[in-house]
Amino acid sequence: MYRKAGGNGESKPRKKKPPATAAPAKEARTSGRKKGTPNKRTLEIAKRLEKLGCDPLEFLARVVLGKEKADLAWTDKATGKIEIVEVGPNLDQKIQAAKELAQYIAPKRKAIEIDMPAAGRLVDKIERVIVDHTQD
Repeated sequence: MYRKAGGNGESKPRKKKPPATAAPAKEARTSGRKKGTPNKRTLEIAKRLEKLGCDPLEFLARVVLGKEKADLAWTDKATGKIEIVEVGPNLDQKIQAAKELAQYIAPKRKAIEIDMPAAGRLVDKIERVIVDHTQD
Protein backbone atom coordinates (compact mmCIF):
# COMPACT_ATOMS: atom_id res chain seq x y z
CA MET A 1 0.00 0.00 0.00
CA TYR A 2 1.12 3.48 -0.68
CA ARG A 3 0.18 6.70 0.99
CA LYS A 4 0.81 10.26 0.14
CA ALA A 5 3.75 11.78 1.97
CA GLY A 6 3.57 15.44 2.69
CA GLY A 7 2.12 17.73 0.06
CA ASN A 8 4.67 17.13 -2.69
CA GLY A 9 2.79 14.20 -4.30
CA GLU A 10 5.42 11.52 -3.54
CA SER A 11 4.34 8.09 -2.33
CA LYS A 12 6.18 5.98 0.22
CA PRO A 13 5.61 2.35 1.12
CA ARG A 14 3.69 1.88 4.37
CA LYS A 15 5.48 -0.02 7.12
CA LYS A 16 3.64 -3.10 8.32
CA LYS A 17 3.15 -3.56 12.03
CA PRO A 18 4.14 -6.96 13.43
CA PRO A 19 1.23 -9.11 14.58
CA ALA A 20 0.26 -8.57 18.20
CA THR A 21 1.11 -12.19 19.09
CA ALA A 22 4.69 -12.05 17.77
CA ALA A 23 7.41 -12.34 20.42
CA PRO A 24 9.76 -9.36 20.67
CA ALA A 25 13.10 -9.87 18.98
CA LYS A 26 16.02 -10.67 21.29
CA GLU A 27 18.27 -7.70 21.68
CA ALA A 28 22.01 -7.91 22.11
CA ARG A 29 23.15 -7.86 25.71
CA THR A 30 24.89 -4.58 26.38
CA SER A 31 25.38 -4.45 30.14
CA GLY A 32 26.23 -6.66 33.08
CA ARG A 33 28.76 -9.48 33.38
CA LYS A 34 29.66 -11.39 30.27
CA LYS A 35 28.72 -15.07 30.23
CA GLY A 36 31.27 -17.14 32.15
CA THR A 37 32.70 -14.22 34.12
CA PRO A 38 32.84 -15.01 37.86
CA ASN A 39 30.88 -12.75 40.21
CA LYS A 40 32.45 -10.64 42.97
CA ARG A 41 31.96 -13.27 45.68
CA THR A 42 33.61 -16.00 43.63
CA LEU A 43 36.57 -13.74 42.85
CA GLU A 44 36.91 -12.78 46.53
CA ILE A 45 36.95 -16.42 47.62
CA ALA A 46 39.50 -17.34 44.94
CA LYS A 47 41.79 -14.49 46.07
CA ARG A 48 41.52 -15.53 49.74
CA LEU A 49 42.32 -19.16 48.92
CA GLU A 50 45.30 -18.09 46.80
CA LYS A 51 46.56 -15.84 49.62
CA LEU A 52 46.37 -18.80 52.03
CA GLY A 53 48.11 -21.06 49.52
CA CYS A 54 45.08 -23.34 49.45
CA ASP A 55 44.15 -25.21 46.28
CA PRO A 56 41.01 -27.31 46.88
CA LEU A 57 41.43 -29.30 43.66
CA GLU A 58 45.01 -30.20 44.52
CA PHE A 59 43.93 -31.21 48.03
CA LEU A 60 41.18 -33.49 46.67
CA ALA A 61 43.64 -35.03 44.21
CA ARG A 62 46.06 -35.74 47.07
CA VAL A 63 43.21 -37.39 49.04
CA VAL A 64 42.33 -39.60 46.07
CA LEU A 65 45.98 -40.62 45.71
CA GLY A 66 46.27 -41.24 49.47
CA LYS A 67 49.02 -38.63 49.82
CA GLU A 68 47.11 -36.36 52.20
CA LYS A 69 47.82 -37.42 55.78
CA ALA A 70 46.67 -36.03 59.08
CA ASP A 71 48.07 -36.38 62.57
CA LEU A 72 45.67 -37.76 65.10
CA ALA A 73 46.71 -36.99 68.68
CA TRP A 74 45.26 -38.07 71.99
CA THR A 75 46.34 -38.38 75.60
CA ASP A 76 46.56 -41.83 77.17
CA LYS A 77 44.66 -41.46 80.46
CA ALA A 78 46.60 -44.21 82.19
CA THR A 79 50.08 -42.89 81.45
CA GLY A 80 49.32 -39.23 80.68
CA LYS A 81 51.44 -39.62 77.57
CA ILE A 82 50.43 -37.87 74.31
CA GLU A 83 50.30 -40.26 71.38
CA ILE A 84 50.35 -39.13 67.76
CA VAL A 85 49.40 -41.32 64.84
CA GLU A 86 49.51 -40.39 61.16
CA VAL A 87 46.23 -41.25 59.47
CA GLY A 88 45.43 -41.31 55.74
CA PRO A 89 42.07 -41.21 53.99
CA ASN A 90 39.96 -44.36 53.94
CA LEU A 91 38.40 -45.78 50.78
CA ASP A 92 35.06 -43.97 51.24
CA GLN A 93 36.86 -40.64 51.60
CA LYS A 94 38.93 -41.34 48.48
CA ILE A 95 35.80 -42.20 46.49
CA GLN A 96 34.02 -39.03 47.63
CA ALA A 97 37.04 -36.90 46.69
CA ALA A 98 37.20 -38.61 43.27
CA LYS A 99 33.50 -37.84 42.69
CA GLU A 100 34.07 -34.19 43.52
CA LEU A 101 37.02 -33.99 41.12
CA ALA A 102 35.21 -35.87 38.33
CA GLN A 103 32.67 -33.10 37.87
CA TYR A 104 35.47 -30.81 36.63
CA ILE A 105 36.56 -33.33 34.00
CA ALA A 106 33.35 -34.92 32.73
CA PRO A 107 29.85 -33.41 32.65
CA LYS A 108 27.13 -34.97 34.75
CA ARG A 109 24.76 -37.04 32.64
CA LYS A 110 21.05 -36.41 32.79
CA ALA A 111 18.51 -39.18 32.80
CA ILE A 112 16.51 -39.45 29.62
CA GLU A 113 13.13 -41.04 29.15
CA ILE A 114 12.66 -43.45 26.27
CA ASP A 115 9.17 -44.26 25.08
CA MET A 116 9.22 -47.88 23.93
CA PRO A 117 5.74 -49.21 23.20
CA ALA A 118 7.28 -52.50 21.99
CA ALA A 119 8.83 -53.13 25.41
CA GLY A 120 5.43 -54.07 26.86
CA ARG A 121 4.90 -56.67 24.15
CA LEU A 122 8.38 -58.10 24.77
CA VAL A 123 7.67 -58.54 28.49
CA ASP A 124 4.33 -60.17 27.61
CA LYS A 125 6.09 -62.64 25.28
CA ILE A 126 8.70 -63.50 27.93
CA GLU A 127 5.95 -64.18 30.48
CA ARG A 128 4.07 -66.42 28.03
CA VAL A 129 7.19 -68.43 27.22
CA ILE A 130 7.90 -68.96 30.92
CA VAL A 131 4.29 -70.01 31.61
CA ASP A 132 4.21 -72.32 28.56
CA HIS A 133 7.52 -73.87 29.58
CA THR A 134 6.34 -74.70 33.11
CA GLN A 135 3.21 -76.45 31.80
CA ASP A 136 5.26 -79.18 30.02
